[in-house]
Amino acid sequence: TAKNLFSYTSVNGATAGANIYLRKNGANSALTVSVAAGTTGKVEDTINTVDFVAGDTYNWFVDYLGTGGNYTFLTAGFEMAQPAAAAGFGPLLSHQRNRLVVEAD
Repeated sequence: TAKNLFSYTSVNGATAGANIYLRKNGANSALTVSVAAGTTGKVEDTINTVDFVAGDTYNWFVDYLGTGGNYTFLTAGFEMAQPAAAAGFGPLLSHQRNRLVVEAD
């Protein structure tokens, strides 16, 4: 489960805001943050979550709502909750080329 999406904006001279989405399998998910025009710093979505399974893909979509100004989006990230492991086994979780891979030992 992906949760706690965040992004950090260092420069924002945009005339309108922007929405940043975590996409799952090519579609916008519920995990999103909004950056208002002229604001900088960290924004977070601490409410929504998105479930992933082996083979799912993810990427980012930044939707600029205005047409003027400049915007420097430095980083974005999210937490990935580990699935419960069977006794004696631990899941391996990795991100490979925008692909979420979950394997069991």
